[in-house]
Amino acid sequence: MKVKERTIPLRILKDEALLRNISPKNPAYPVIENDYYRRKAGYWGETQIDYYLRLLPHQNKYYILNDLRIPFQGSFFQIDSLILTTRYCLVIESKNIKGILFFDGVFDQLIRINGDTEEAFEDPITQAKNILLQLKAILLKLIPNLPFDYIVSVASPKTILKSDVKTKKRVCHASSLVQKIIELDDYYTDDVIQTSEIEEVCNFLLKLHSPEQQNILEIYRLMERDILKGVLCQKCNGKMVFVNARWICCHCGNGSQDAHLQKLKDYFLIFRPSITNKQLRTFLEIKSRRVAYRILTNSQLTWSGEGKGRVYFAPTSLVPANMNFGEEEQYEI
Repeated sequence: MKVKERTIPLRILKDEALLRNISPKNPAYPVIENDYYRRKAGYWGETQIDYYLRLLPHQNKYYILNDLRIPFQGSFFQIDSLILTTRYCLVIESKNIKGILFFDGVFDQLIRINGDTEEAFEDPITQAKNILLQLKAILLKLIPNLPFDYIVSVASPKTILKSDVKTKKRVCHASSLVQKIIELDDYYTDDVIQTSEIEEVCNFLLKLHSPEQQNILEIYRLMERDILKGVLCQKCNGKMVFVNARWICCHCGNGSQDAHLQKLKDYFLIFRPSITNKQLRTFLEIKSRRVAYRILTNSQLTWSGEGKGRVYFAPTSLVPANMNFGEEEQYEI
């Protein structure tokens, strides 16, 4: 039973919006692009957890929460997937790294082997252990006797996994997750809490969940002047002008009634979750206040204030929940 669905991380959407709205010649462009694909790789890996968990038998006995960001002692920790049952609590840490991976339980490190070259990564097993420590501390009063466990899920079946004796039971390909969970079901045989207590824990964690809010311009040290103004044609990337209730491309003549919609979404992702008539006119490069008013009202945005003081607010969901990422090989780290 999915209590909290997985959604596309806001940071991916913000990166994508920037890539549409800054010049490829901008020094920050390759930095943003690299971050964008790295995060897409991570997200694709997490979606593989969802894909395989749907194969679990008796779905109703597993309470699944995805993408939790929980405050703890002045900071936050994140959980890719959390499964609560009456017998145990399971944390799943997802990784999407290609190549030959060796999980070293002696020095707590992950090593990628490529011929004679070895590259170290942060140890996902240690990450999972640290998550358990924090989660246990938060849930101690609610479920003091429930056992906690963890699994590291490696997304791509093409990744070769190697480990020492200490770590081999803790790591698996995403395709083996269900078998691992069935093994845990056989190991943890006694009910420790009631279903009602699981629901209480789920509600508690959902209230604690704090989505990250980031100023994307500050992160990449960009200024407002770095963001390109105006609406671009989807066919030739030329500038468009608004004429007779339509956007017309000055280069190829392509016409559209809603070419501004993506640009408006990008504004909310890049700048702020609200916009005024004047800000829209500047961003879309249109002169008419009345035209800007029609665009904003036709976009069905909520608003407050009157006249020049009216402010329009971003929708709670900027994009569809599903997004096509193509083949997974393109997005491995």
